[in-house]
Amino acid sequence: STAAVALVGIGDAESMQAVAGLLTHWDNHPAVVPAVQAAQGPAFDWMLAALADPDGYQLKGLAYHEVFKAVIGRRCPDERTVDVIATILAQPDLGSEMRLLCIAALERLESERSLQLLRATAAGPYSDVRDAALDALAHRGDSEARVLLDGSPEAHALIDELEPDLTGSHLTFD
Repeated sequence: STAAVALVGIGDAESMQAVAGLLTHWDNHPAVVPAVQAAQGPAFDWMLAALADPDGYQLKGLAYHEVFKAVIGRRCPDERTVDVIATILAQPDLGSEMRLLCIAALERLESERSLQLLRATAAGPYSDVRDAALDALAHRGDSEARVLLDGSPEAHALIDELEPDLTGSHLTFD
């Protein structure tokens, strides 16, 4: 634990690579994860750059996931975090779990760019990811998403108007 905190405190590429190596082993998690979550300055900058690296040579597997949660789990005031999320979402072989984590982070970030990314993700090819992005947009107050999720006020009025005629009917739906 003390070593992880010291390495994160140094924050240069070599020390952060050592921290990433420690994160690849479950046994080290209780000691290393809190240090990664508290990273600031150069250590935080290194983590952002490592996440945005499309080749991913600095972070592998479990380390990537933990650094992602540590960095993206924060509400960062600058657009660097949104840029990292955009880079991650652009990866074609990214799994749904990571896409869903990105969406959860975008929902919390209050910038126009994060809103644009959510809208783009809501139009993507994966149904579970689309649904999560639409929910996130609706939570952020996006009126288009609310219409897609809940239907327009006009549609609700029409359903209310037609509902008595449909009660007890023998209509079936495919």
